[in-house]
Amino acid sequence: MTTPNSTDGTTWECAAVRSGSALDPPSLRILPMVTWIPIEVPGTAAAALRAAGRPFRDRDYDDEDWWFRAQLSRPHGPGPWVLEFGGLATIADVWLNDEHLLHSENMFQTHRLDIEELADGNELLIRCAALHPLLSKRKPRPRWKVARLQHRGLRWIRTTLLGRLEGWPHTPPPVGPWRDLRLSERAKIDLVERDLHARCHPDGPGGSVTVDLTLRGVLADGPAHLVVGDHSVQLDLHLLDSDDGRLWQVSGEIALPEVEHWWPHTHGEQPLYSVALEIDGSRIDLGRVGFRTIEADRHDDGLTLIVNGTPIFARGACWTPMDPISFTATHGDQRRGLLQLRDANLNVVRVSGETIYEDDAFLDLCDELGLLLWQDCMLAFYDPPDDPDWAGSFTTEIDQQLTRLQGRPCVTVISGGSEIEQQATYAGRGGIDTITALDALIPEALHKRLPQVPYLPSSPTGGDIPTRPDTGVAHYYGVGAYLRELDDARRSGVRFAAECLAFATPSEPRTIDEVYGGPSSAGHHPEWKRSVYRDAGASWDFEDVRNHYTRLLFGVDPDQIRYYDADRALELGRATVAELFTATMSEWRRTSSPMAGAIIFHLRDLVAGAGLGIVDALGQPKAPWHVLRRLMAPVAVALTDEGLNGLAAHLVNDTGQTFNGVLRAELFTNGELCVDSAEIPINIGRRDGLTVTIDSMFTGFRDLTWAHKFGPIAYDVIGVTLLNADSDPVSSAVHLPGGPARDREPDLGLTSSLAQSGSEDWHVEVESRRFAQWVSLDVPGWNPDDSWFHLLPGQRRDIALHPTEAAPSKPTGYIRALNSAATKRFTA
Repeated sequence: MTTPNSTDGTTWECAAVRSGSALDPPSLRILPMVTWIPIEVPGTAAAALRAAGRPFRDRDYDDEDWWFRAQLSRPHGPGPWVLEFGGLATIADVWLNDEHLLHSENMFQTHRLDIEELADGNELLIRCAALHPLLSKRKPRPRWKVARLQHRGLRWIRTTLLGRLEGWPHTPPPVGPWRDLRLSERAKIDLVERDLHARCHPDGPGGSVTVDLTLRGVLADGPAHLVVGDHSVQLDLHLLDSDDGRLWQVSGEIALPEVEHWWPHTHGEQPLYSVALEIDGSRIDLGRVGFRTIEADRHDDGLTLIVNGTPIFARGACWTPMDPISFTATHGDQRRGLLQLRDANLNVVRVSGETIYEDDAFLDLCDELGLLLWQDCMLAFYDPPDDPDWAGSFTTEIDQQLTRLQGRPCVTVISGGSEIEQQATYAGRGGIDTITALDALIPEALHKRLPQVPYLPSSPTGGDIPTRPDTGVAHYYGVGAYLRELDDARRSGVRFAAECLAFATPSEPRTIDEVYGGPSSAGHHPEWKRSVYRDAGASWDFEDVRNHYTRLLFGVDPDQIRYYDADRALELGRATVAELFTATMSEWRRTSSPMAGAIIFHLRDLVAGAGLGIVDALGQPKAPWHVLRRLMAPVAVALTDEGLNGLAAHLVNDTGQTFNGVLRAELFTNGELCVDSAEIPINIGRRDGLTVTIDSMFTGFRDLTWAHKFGPIAYDVIGVTLLNADSDPVSSAVHLPGGPARDREPDLGLTSSLAQSGSEDWHVEVESRRFAQWVSLDVPGWNPDDSWFHLLPGQRRDIALHPTEAAPSKPTGYIRALNSAATKRFTA
């Protein structure tokens, strides 16, 4: 008995054969020793091997032909039918009952085929040809080479670079029907083409929705109605010339007297309006729209995103597929992933040019959750060919993808690709005048489909040369791969970083225990090293970068510590990244900073270990995630050391309401004794910010940054807390004048206790007698609301615990601090 293994209940199988050994179904059937294995569709060959318990990571998928087959039952009804392909990776041919229906050479294109005749049982066969024979064919040379590409011929193939990049964590390239595949009866009224635009009125509270639709069907020559929310308008039908006389056009506009504006979640609400066409007794859903204005302020060669007339501090992360093996994700998985980005108080998700276009469910969630979408076209690093056939395929791809984005309020920036201009510059080809894909093909499609959305030809871009961070849009790795001091984040004058803060951050202990059996494998095991990014051709990787900053910040050699205490070495690595994120993001969020946006590279690791993500491959938040959650909150305080100018507190309020409260500063000595404190009233206007010098809150001279050095450090811990009008803490920050290197103490007086409110809600109360540095919680099966924070002497924190699917009935966990020699266990 076979088990259905696709979303519609169809049973699918796949098999690998030698490249070129079978070019059609008859030649496949006579091949000896073809081994078929089950596969879930949508899915990939690698996912099928993984599900079958076979080795799948190190196989060369581009050196084999892969066949996929299924027996399709005829859908109920008299027909005709429609066979739809959401995506085939990558050079694909399709046969139905041995009739060749389709040849596709673009992984990112969708296909829709009319089927006039079907039997009760129908065999569908898909052949995905090996890429290596195509890559070996002679083609015109690129104007510059890219070391990261496994083969320079990949620039000719419209496929993802994931799995085909040197220096990235190794994941298999996708091969097969990776997106939905559906056979269905053609609808009575078939939506053939959709063009939809939602606009705010610039001079009033209203808005409008414009549609231009092509329909196929036998229709009465009567009116259609466009419905948006509770409003409706009549539109006229026009019969178009076609072979069957069944093609219709309906177009028009509906004006709405008043609409609510859609905001990113850090700044407001996300109202959405359903749009539908009612015609001939049928209702055709056209999706949901939101109303907002979006501008890209490029004055002085910078970039500031302006939403509804308000400049936005854009903070976000680059997205990678939730499952880089199958390239599929359930709606629940996608929601959890995007909620992690949202819950870190980030408001931008960037889908970068070396990955894939995400599906409609992903876009729906961005609209719903208030996440701004920065969408790259799938061009990364390389010189896009100036070739008519390539251009034709790419133009179809772009038109399809931009059409999917119409009406969606989340869509914020369309970028031609990632590092195209930068790679040309590095190769000494910065004087290239024209890149047809970036300068003509994408802008033309954008003008047609998304005329109001800002466009960047590449990222980075702008300035004299695109490698300069103080002009245009940058990829900033000064604090990072270039090993610059922490003050480089200010000295570089970064305007907007579409990539930044890439560090090999170790996963939390529970993931390392689950995947590697403990910390002893970290740093040297081959599987661990496969999780670590490196620049192709470089003699170092991003773990070396992190270790450099551990030495700089903490004055110890993590490689030496790893010899005798692997767990401590990992803890120092996590703390190092937490320090770097705190210092850099605090710098960039100060009110006088020229910085208008920072997008982290990446949100989620591709492989468990020490990837660049702020969330690991198993979905567990890492140390920098918690740092961002606090620093990037809509109302927050950040501290910067201004040297002889004192300690500055930067207060921000992204919300639509004025914030009234109190700023409190506390000065501690010897890590325990509070020797002075001060409070001042605070008023922050809506979507505004201000800076307060902490020194000015006290009477007399205070060397809070230990810049004058008239004597030993007077205050070794300075705590700053922003409280609301009800005296509840809203945000806090800590400054250590002597730097982050502190001795480990045998007993900080760090305690924790579990409590339960309601039948399922658990929380941990944490308190410390002495200052506790980088307190972290490890609660298997439960995700804490907060971790990787500083705890002031005598301060108490109440941290909620959220159960995962694997949560035990009662939580048990551990709490530790970087400056404590003891790890404390707590249990119910």
